[in-house]
Order: sequence, then structure tokens, then C-alpha cells
Amino acid sequence: MKLQLIRHATLGVEYAGVRFLIDPMWSEAGANPPIANTANDRRNPLVPLPAAANDWLRPDAAIVTHLHPDHWDEPAARALPKTTPILCQPGDEAAFAGFGSVTPVGERAAFRGVTIHRTGGRHGTGLIGKRMGRVSGFVFRADGEPTLYVAGDTIWCDEVRQALDAFRPDVTVVNAGGARFVLGARLRWRPTTSSLYAGMRRIRRRSPSIWRRSTTACSPGRSCGSGSPRKGWRIG
Repeated sequence: MKLQLIRHATLGVEYAGVRFLIDPMWSEAGANPPIANTANDRRNPLVPLPAAANDWLRPDAAIVTHLHPDHWDEPAARALPKTTPILCQPGDEAAFAGFGSVTPVGERAAFRGVTIHRTGGRHGTGLIGKRMGRVSGFVFRADGEPTLYVAGDTIWCDEVRQALDAFRPDVTVVNAGGARFVLGARLRWRPTTSSLYAGMRRIRRRSPSIWRRSTTACSPGRSCGSGSPRKGWRIG
């Protein structure tokens, strides 16, 4: 297994000989306006795509965790060949009009020998969390490969805990940036929040390997292998 953080939530995954592109956002830096109700007025995306990004424009499949434009945008829809299989959460299929193969993943799906399980999440709390809409994560399993859990845009919640308990992933990828609106609670994990570490400590007591391997991330544009966490950055 190899992971490459391309930019933001866009992730390249080589798993059991299959290349997956997760949450492709292909907009040029500064192409989109600032996000309303946030504390800064910077245009998005904040940084350009790395030079190696175009290497991922011919994946075996693309996986989209939810339809916010920082996870699936028009430039990505134009750049990907329309023959690219798309896997998404149920109810999002219409967003991929023009693509020849769109598979809503209920509980799980199989793709070229890889079993992909869909998990739940919460993109915030209270009324804002509800308005942010439905989000998903995905767990990858295949013979001879570590179990990989891509949690997606979520805070620490029951759905995440249940996924960790059920699948016991060897590697977990979390979108941890502490994003929030001026009015309202966080929309994703903040790397230093006690809730993240409290949750992981509960999992650690039952499966220590999850704690050691689940708290690493790759630097943008570079690849991380599935071995020691020292190959990546430790969150926090």
C-alpha cells in the first residue's frame, strides 16, 4: 500500500495493485472565493496542485466521500476521463452525470479484488452539522494488504468509533485541520483537541497497533508507505 496526499483532502492510494483517487479537487489556486462565515478572506484553494498531480488523472477508480466542492469540483469532473469508475455515497449519483460507471456504496462494494466498506461520520455538531449534509468514510481491505480507513470530513463521533471497533484498521487517515465557521463548532478534527486523543486512547486500550499506525499523515505531494509511522508526520 502507498498513500500520496496530493492537496487538501485529495489523496492518491495504491492498494492491492489498484490506483484510487479520493476526493479530487482540481481547481487552480485562488480560483474560488473565500468561504463565507469564516475568519479569513483568502481565496481557495490556498496552494497550487503539485507537479505530480496529473500522474493521478488516470486512476483505476475515483472515490468521493461527499459533494462539497473542496472534495469534488468541476475541474476534476472535466479532467478525469469519463470512463473512470466512480464510487460514492448513496444519493450522490446524479452529480457524476456523464461518467459511464457510477456505483453508490451502501455497506460495501468490491472492485478488482478490493473490498470497500462505507462508514459514517458527522461534518460538525448541532444545526451546522446537519446543514453540512451527509458525509462518508471508506475502509479498504484486500488479501496481503493492511486495512486502511479513510475517515473523510468528520469530527470524533460514534460513527468513527464504531468503524474503528468494527474494522480495526492498521492505518487511518483523518482530515484534521480544526476548520470552523465564525458562528458554530468545528467541522473536522483539530489535531490537538482532547476529543481526538481521548477517542484514540479508548481504541488504543483494545488495539495498541491502531494508535501507533493511525496517527500519521503524509506531506503534500509526497508518498508514504505502509510501514513505520516515521515515514510520515505524527499528528499533533
